[in-house]
Amino acid sequence: MVFGVDRVHELGAELERLGRRRPLVLCSWRRRRSEEFRHVAGGLGMTPNVFQGAEEHLPRPVVDAAWRAAREHQADALVSFGGGSTIDLGKAAQFVAEHGDEALGDENISPLLSDGTPVTESQALVHVAVPTTYSGAEATRCFFVSERQEKRRAAGPHVRPDLVLADPSLTLSLPWKPTGGTGMTALAHCVEALYSPFRTDWTDSLATRAARSIFRLLPVVSKHPKRVRERGELLGAAYIGGVISDVTHMSLHHALCNGLGARTGIPHGLANAILLPHVMRFNLEAAQDGLAHLAEAIGVEGSAETADAIEALVADLGLPQKLISGFPRNSGKSGYSSRIWSRWPPGRLNEVPRRRTARSQCR
Repeated sequence: MVFGVDRVHELGAELERLGRRRPLVLCSWRRRRSEEFRHVAGGLGMTPNVFQGAEEHLPRPVVDAAWRAAREHQADALVSFGGGSTIDLGKAAQFVAEHGDEALGDENISPLLSDGTPVTESQALVHVAVPTTYSGAEATRCFFVSERQEKRRAAGPHVRPDLVLADPSLTLSLPWKPTGGTGMTALAHCVEALYSPFRTDWTDSLATRAARSIFRLLPVVSKHPKRVRERGELLGAAYIGGVISDVTHMSLHHALCNGLGARTGIPHGLANAILLPHVMRFNLEAAQDGLAHLAEAIGVEGSAETADAIEALVADLGLPQKLISGFPRNSGKSGYSSRIWSRWPPGRLNEVPRRRTARSQCR
């Protein structure tokens, strides 16, 4: 990992160190037109080939199109420049390059990756992640692909990017809503890690420290977006959140967010912000110990007050607090928030502290 202000200017040197000279930059069309993109191109020392079709929730056709672009340009490296969906696109395209596009089929996506697949010496593509949000996707060994209104998860040791170049200066122009939303995603990683059945002493320690930083920093960077030092600290805390989410596995909260995102298009960060306090209250009885650690970290009296503190943070950030407010305009999902619970009856919702498979989390 390469971390620090203005380290984006070392991007070309890092690719050369990896023996790569034909990068394809993956980004959204908005990122392609940003000032930060010029810094990425300058760091590469060239006018790079670009695939600017990255989309929220990573639809399967986007993966196919990105892989076609990589072949057409004979790319030997993928540079994912953007948020969580863009970085997931880099992971998915690299996976297709190694295993073929048929590997993303319904029956193949999890088994191929669950036990790990060795990378050959003649690896066709390397993946360099350049994060611009606080999703923490650059730290995880999994990616999500949306298809037929479902999100499917794939995970394995060789999915994590080969290199992460995290430059806080690339986040300075991130608008307040995605700043708050992706920051809440990072906070949700820490919260769910604290009551995971796979938690350990060291994941508790990392989760509480990262949660404390995120809880403190989010209001600061939302009100003062050009404070690069705080942006850098938040980027580091989000990375830690991503790491511990890999180790402890996420449960009910992220299952709901992923299901809502695939079916409604609600941005993942906003879904996290809206649902997290409610899921914390729902899980309070089973999660007393973990939420007590969180209470100490964020400075509230006890585990029962943590959800109220998170809800107050969401309100302070100006983020939506109801699902109907978070759906994209013209999505036609105005009645969805009242229908979603039929998919997860209360008896199943209470089975939170358990490991989810790729298929069970999407149903």
